[in-house]
Amino acid sequence: IYEGEKLISKIDDIERKNLSANAEENTTPIERIQNMYVKDNHLVAETYCDSVNRLLYSSITKIYIYDLTDITSPKLINTFSQSGSEISSRMIGSQLYLVTNTFINNCKNSDDCIIYTGEGEEYTPVEPTNIGCIDNAVEPNYIIISSIDIENCKRTAQTKAIFGCGSEIYCNENNMYILTYNEKGRVVVKATLSRDDIKFTEKADIGEGYVNNQFSMDEYNGYFRIATTDEKGNNILVFDDKLNKIGEIKGIAKDEE
Repeated sequence: IYEGEKLISKIDDIERKNLSANAEENTTPIERIQNMYVKDNHLVAETYCDSVNRLLYSSITKIYIYDLTDITSPKLINTFSQSGSEISSRMIGSQLYLVTNTFINNCKNSDDCIIYTGEGEEYTPVEPTNIGCIDNAVEPNYIIISSIDIENCKRTAQTKAIFGCGSEIYCNENNMYILTYNEKGRVVVKATLSRDDIKFTEKADIGEGYVNNQFSMDEYNGYFRIATTDEKGNNILVFDDKLNKIGEIKGIAKDEE
């Protein structure tokens, strides 16, 4: 941490140790910082690494929360871990919403398909009642969402997950829209957000059109809008709060994106 050009403190305890249950089995994975937030007197660092832990066998995203009350000596308060690599995250007030995607590979038994979250060094499976499924999913992936209150450094809602691959998200104070796909094309899934709950509420098929990034989506006065590109040109689709399509303009600027 610098003040002008002067170094006033340094954090060097981001874990790089071997996450394996048996340290002799594998080499040490390297954690890479992907994202950071500063909220009031708290610093949040998000890291990613390939895990060789017998539970988190694929990859893991980890949250480190630091107290910056004394800026010359930041203190680690808590850590939170989640299966998968980060799709994105959002800070809404003091709530951090973490969205990851984890690929389920080589499922030799049911235990290999379990996804986990952890606080500190304690890992627990995501309960089946908190997992939904995309119709006709084509990838053996989970999209996982957790919310963490940075002020008290605790998870405030049960982690929720959907079986199906995720890519881009759009998020505001009340709703999160996750872009995924199935055998028929791309699908948008809506999740409503509150301090104590995350609920998957609606979904909509948007066809086979390509969605450039998160800025191709937004919500205005309860209407969700998304821009796509396909072989016939570019399209704007508009949906109501139940994700019923209420309007569209198609074929704009053919041969452009």
